[in-house]
Amino acid sequence: MLRPAQLVFPAIVLLAGCSLFGPTLCTTEARPGIRVVVVDAVTNASITAGVLAAAHDGAFVDSLRGPFDSGAFSGVYERSGMYTVEVVHPHYQPWTLDGVRVRSGECHVNTVNLRAELVATPYDG
Repeated sequence: MLRPAQLVFPAIVLLAGCSLFGPTLCTTEARPGIRVVVVDAVTNASITAGVLAAAHDGAFVDSLRGPFDSGAFSGVYERSGMYTVEVVHPHYQPWTLDGVRVRSGECHVNTVNLRAELVATPYDG
């Protein structure tokens, strides 16, 4: 027969953010808040060489580094916030996206995956 204390204990553990199997274990790696894949808007070809990308949240600015194995540029590691993301390349028009919200998860930020489709500038040669 269960006593009242036995019924209350699991509810208290769940409210405290633990599961019935113990506390949540978080990994130690840093995860990006923003990941951007950059492509040509017409050909859909990946663009990596010559790309500069950054994310701004108020006075905070972080360069998006890469490209990594996925062809993406990443930044704002483990930092939630509301960002403006900018991508520039000398042969394309600048690409900007406002209002990119990065949210905190239980252990890490929830990465926002973006696709920047760049439009080529007219050749003037």
